[in-house]
Amino acid sequence: MIKVSLGVKKKEGGHINIDFEPVAGKNSATSISKLYQNLALEEEGDDTCNRKYLGEIHFKNNESTDWKYRGNSLGNFELKQLMRYFKKYSLFQANNF
Repeated sequence: MIKVSLGVKKKEGGHINIDFEPVAGKNSATSISKLYQNLALEEEGDDTCNRKYLGEIHFKNNESTDWKYRGNSLGNFELKQLMRYFKKYSLFQANNF
């Protein structure tokens, strides 16, 4: 089940849609989400999405501002955008909106 999907700009131009899929972790102090690139629909027009594995995000102590990327598909340009999102999300949650 996909919990969050974000659009991120790529350094070389264009954008990438990233799906975050939560995974049950072995350690309760760390939450893990697998990252997938959500690719275009099949050319035949069916509703099947193709996805490419991009790595994992590990959140320590379930804090959206304390995280680490494990993978090599995303560069600093894309990760900085994700960091800004996580900081805004953390602020949003802290204010109970």
